[in-house]
Amino acid sequence: MATALSYKNPPSLTKEKSYQQWKNEVKMWQLVTELDIKKRGLALALSLQGKPREVALEITPEDLNVDEGVDKLIIELDKLFEKDKTDQAYAAYTAFDKYHRESSIKMCDYIIEFEQKYNKCKKYDMPLPDAILAFKLLDNAGLGESDRHLALTACSDLKFETMKAALNRIFASKSQSDNDIVTVKEESAFVGEHRFDRGRSSRRFGARNRMNRSFDQRNTQSRLNPTINGSISRCRCCDSKYHWFRDCPHKTYDVKLTEEQTDTSETVNITLITTSQQNITPQEIFVAEAFNAAVVDTACTKTVCGTKWLHQFLDTFDSANEEIKCKESNTPFKFGDGKTVHSYQSVKLPATIGSLKCYIETEVVDCEIPLLLSKDSLKRAQTVLDLHNDKVTMFGKPVDVHFTSNGHYCINIKDRRTGQTDSVVSEEEILKVDSGFSKKRKRDIISKLHKQFGHASSEKLLSLLKSAGSVDSDTKAIVNDVCSKCIVCFKYQRPKPKPIVGLFTCK
Repeated sequence: MATALSYKNPPSLTKEKSYQQWKNEVKMWQLVTELDIKKRGLALALSLQGKPREVALEITPEDLNVDEGVDKLIIELDKLFEKDKTDQAYAAYTAFDKYHRESSIKMCDYIIEFEQKYNKCKKYDMPLPDAILAFKLLDNAGLGESDRHLALTACSDLKFETMKAALNRIFASKSQSDNDIVTVKEESAFVGEHRFDRGRSSRRFGARNRMNRSFDQRNTQSRLNPTINGSISRCRCCDSKYHWFRDCPHKTYDVKLTEEQTDTSETVNITLITTSQQNITPQEIFVAEAFNAAVVDTACTKTVCGTKWLHQFLDTFDSANEEIKCKESNTPFKFGDGKTVHSYQSVKLPATIGSLKCYIETEVVDCEIPLLLSKDSLKRAQTVLDLHNDKVTMFGKPVDVHFTSNGHYCINIKDRRTGQTDSVVSEEEILKVDSGFSKKRKRDIISKLHKQFGHASSEKLLSLLKSAGSVDSDTKAIVNDVCSKCIVCFKYQRPKPKPIVGLFTCK
């Protein structure tokens, strides 16, 4: 049977807590204790040790055995231990100013300790401006120069809460203490995973198999990385859950910001993540979100795009009205994974930004990236980024922007008015899937409809085609196949509900 907590014993004054903290505990103890008010002073004096006890014993028991006994004891202790208010303010400021994060401290623990020390400074009327506080949080986090630039890029404004959220989001699982790190070789991890799967799939050998399966589960779980916020932490290089970046066999050395003069590679501030356990990569989603749009990347030194994005752009391009110029190129680029990729051609694309028609000259690389507008291209377009209001001005006029799931600015480079006119003229052709069309052409038309109607479900798409009288046996299968393989729909689909407990299989 559970017993109620007893608050008869007063708090003790130890070396681990400050005198001010102990006084606050005494005030709280007086509010909750059931001890007689006349005996509280005596009980508090007997709980002290060392020098405070010597001060308490100089007071006569008669003076402590009164209603004001605790107050009399505190007054005598204040003469010895209470600091001047100026000294307390200076001590709080010094502790806050000299606090820096060490490599063994997690980022979330560092932010909590930073806020606690700053709150002590605010008690003595020493508040800091929000921007300065955000910069101090970043400077004292113990990050390298490239990581600091990454954190600044992730901040939409210079506020303390924004900087705190950016550091938590980017470096929550990166900086762990050496004692918490579980290192496992890559070969052992794959063997452990295979044994675990085999134990789960076999159901024919009764209790012996269940015992082996539970043993495999314990072995596999002991090799996994620790969990952070309810999910298993992964390697930021290869996305493995069996080791971290420091022990990753696929990692490459970080690229220094100040490189040698012989390195002529263009640097692009887009992190490419290699995943071997999923069919859909973040790069494919990134390219799909930037369809017919250019991503603003001020850290990119030269405008560049990927092959897949270029092909998607050319599919919606009217070659009768405009001409695309291509030439060979061999410009090296370095992305976030540290690998050097050479472009194989340079393309001059016609574009419409706002109401102005222009040309965008871009390098093309064989990577999963959208069109990245470089800093020089943005300068030539007289671009002004209003991060506070999330607005972009180019050529002296505001342009429409949207955001990717990672928060990148995307600028539409296709004329929407022209697209609307074309859709009105060719509406019957677009909504018509003739039985005489080949399966490839049917798939292209249905895929375009699926994207144009905001990634509509297969039921809504079939209903639309039925109203147009363009549904046959092949169309239904193609619609279901296109919707089920759409990478954007796959990422943002609702998870299927799972039962908390399983039902009996026998009556």
